[in-house]
Amino acid sequence: MNSTLDEDLLQEARVYYHKRNFRMLEPILQQFFVQNSRSPELYHMQANVFLNKGQFTKAINSFKQALEQDPTYIEASVGLSVLLNDLGKYDEAKLVYQQAEKYVDRQKEQVDPSINERLATKHEEIADLYIQSRKFNEALEQLHFAQNLSQRKAEISLRIADLYAKIGQDSRAIKELKSLLGLHPHFVAARLRLGLILYGLNKLEEAIEQWESALLRDSQNQEAQKYIRMARAASGKKIDY
Repeated sequence: MNSTLDEDLLQEARVYYHKRNFRMLEPILQQFFVQNSRSPELYHMQANVFLNKGQFTKAINSFKQALEQDPTYIEASVGLSVLLNDLGKYDEAKLVYQQAEKYVDRQKEQVDPSINERLATKHEEIADLYIQSRKFNEALEQLHFAQNLSQRKAEISLRIADLYAKIGQDSRAIKELKSLLGLHPHFVAARLRLGLILYGLNKLEEAIEQWESALLRDSQNQEAQKYIRMARAASGKKIDY
């Protein structure tokens, strides 16, 4: 195949890949490999074809071949790590991510910021898998990785606080939320969460204070109004909402 045909065929493969039409994508990839054409992108697409067919060992090998050709190929790192996590190979998945992050750090000035955001999202996905497996410390570690990479630091900090509360570490959840509100005092969702934790600890006045602060920033917030009614009923005080 000449170079023009190669490029046309590659564009066709990309279209099928983005449409997740793996049935049409597979024979195109086979043409490239028959012609001894190799690239990280082709191996990455091939890995997803195998993944779609449930051929996990072949998918892992293709992801690894993509990374052998280009260790900085983030999409392959993400795909391999998620697959390994799905198969319960958490430690191996973690090593893949750590290696990818090293390359990102080395190329920090040249890297598209969206790459860090994609990595952060995958760390959150891995955290969800750990939570499902009740491996909460590992989940917290992944959320902290995500927080360091992402521009959505406030949102992820809220997730970290929620997880601390879930596992009974209320003091750490409170500390996380107060730190978050120090940076983002108008973050109403964080005030609602903090109030609920304080309420659970029977600190009714402090809980009401947080919910009233939420109402100052969002006067129509129905959750804050409901929580204040709940807390004042529990404390025997007059209900104004």
